[in-house]
Amino acid sequence: MIEGVSGDEWVSNVLGGRVHTKSDARGERQYVTDENDTIPLAMRAWELARSRMEPLSKTLRRWATCNERSPELTEATAIIRKYELAKLREGRLDFSDMIAGFAGVRFTVDGPVEIEPMGDTPESLRVLAVDEAQDSSPLVDRVCRRLAGGGRVERIWLCGDPYQSIHSFAGGDYSLFLAWDADEYTMPQSYRCPSEILALGERCLRQMNRGYRDRGIRPASNGGRVDQVGSACEAIDRLTADSSA
Repeated sequence: MIEGVSGDEWVSNVLGGRVHTKSDARGERQYVTDENDTIPLAMRAWELARSRMEPLSKTLRRWATCNERSPELTEATAIIRKYELAKLREGRLDFSDMIAGFAGVRFTVDGPVEIEPMGDTPESLRVLAVDEAQDSSPLVDRVCRRLAGGGRVERIWLCGDPYQSIHSFAGGDYSLFLAWDADEYTMPQSYRCPSEILALGERCLRQMNRGYRDRGIRPASNGGRVDQVGSACEAIDRLTADSSA
């Protein structure tokens, strides 16, 4: 398994330079190198392509559309193939490989390839609960669906809010959460957001989300206030300028 300090050392030996991983402010693991930023960018793109289960070229095109720095496809492909070949020769896996095998896919730079799923679903699994399901990536959603298809599973709970999907940068896609064939229950009351905060959030959502619908959620009983400063204040003013309270 490629992880931790020993995993960083192995990747460094394979790709050259000193490559290490770190967690950024979003809790996302990032590849960093002191010599050549093409390597960490290529590895980051590879993580995203696998998470989204799409060709590497599509990930890089998306970056370009969003004005993100990205390596050339030929450079990134060469780096990734070098990495994948080294893993194959030494029988190593990284985390994406592990869950992809269970989900029944193998990754190439041209996209995922269907394979026979590896491993069995747990026989003791009776209830499957997936929290923050709105942030599941296509790969994670596929893992969840295989777990849900286990012969002994009696009940499945998917807990999430499509209006709180914030992990698209890591492959999260709330439409996957909504695509499950399931009965829907809406929590009638917020236990976190008082009326002032909930009202502001709903006004922003009306402007940001074309598919917005008022779910009639009651605010928490505790008091609260909304302080707006700096660029956040300006952004909120723009969002709520033309919306009705």
